[in-house]
Amino acid sequence: MRKANFARKEVIYTAYSDVNKYMERQSEIGEDEAVNLIEKAEEAVGLMTGFVVEKRGLDSFGAFEKQMLEKAVFSQADYIL
Repeated sequence: MRKANFARKEVIYTAYSDVNKYMERQSEIGEDEAVNLIEKAEEAVGLMTGFVVEKRGLDSFGAFEKQMLEKAVFSQADYIL
């Protein structure tokens, strides 16, 4: 997990998702729970895709593919929740 400070809001990233963006969708959960959900969801999406992101690296994907990966992770996190 990496963190970056922009203005006053801390942005939290996991392997390939923005946790803060997920927390905006699911405002009733805390930061720690959101990070745990996203990490579990990324692992599930990794299993479904043959860990292609981990093999190729996130930067090798186009904007649309990154958006779809994030959407898949968020959907999986919602399912886990």
